[in-house]
Amino acid sequence: MKRLQARVSMGLVIIALFISCSTTVQAASADVNSDGVVNLADLAHVASYWLHACDDCGGKQCGDDNCGGSCGVCGREQACRSYQCVPYCSYSGFGGPSFEMSRYLPGIQKLGYWANSVSTDPHAELTIEIMQDIGGPSSPGTYPIPNENYVTSNLRVFVDSPCSYFCAKTFLADSGTLEIIDIMTGGIGFPGHFEGVLTDVRLVEITFIFDDFNHIVGTEPVPDGDVWCIDYYAFNVSVQYVVP
Repeated sequence: MKRLQARVSMGLVIIALFISCSTTVQAASADVNSDGVVNLADLAHVASYWLHACDDCGGKQCGDDNCGGSCGVCGREQACRSYQCVPYCSYSGFGGPSFEMSRYLPGIQKLGYWANSVSTDPHAELTIEIMQDIGGPSSPGTYPIPNENYVTSNLRVFVDSPCSYFCAKTFLADSGTLEIIDIMTGGIGFPGHFEGVLTDVRLVEITFIFDDFNHIVGTEPVPDGDVWCIDYYAFNVSVQYVVP
């Protein structure tokens, strides 16, 4: 309905412009087909251009339709970029790393990877935790990052930022993939190896839920919190086998 109203309004504006072309200069500028006369043929040509421009939403999910209307509105947690709805990101990418390391704790069968974005403060910290005791990945392959609670997930990816003496926010991944190229936990006296790639990872700002003994029992998204997106991040590190 709004687009129809916009078309009618535009048509009235065009007619008014043609009627107002009383001087030779005005008439010449309105003479679209250059036949020396401003007439209905010129009006039809210009009107056709504008009306078709208003229909220019082919392949577009959002954004302006060029005449005051809209090609659509993106949903919550989405942004309109180049007429397409894409995940909204408050922050994008992960720089560096300036520092990275990996450890395997055989007692709890946990493989961890940690990286700092820069060597100065404030910085961001990226963490990957694979909980093999509850079915986390133990061989090469591509694994979807589960949209689960931090406590129950066997594959956790999160970012803490900004960090100085402490980190102000935590972002937990709820989508994306981890491609494991090589995973060797190592052993006493010899290191392991962990190589992989994070792709299309979306992390949402969360808060931790603690019990009376200060143990983490869950997480919950921050209402209207920030979102962190990592399109691509590759790592390749030695794994320290930590004896309990």
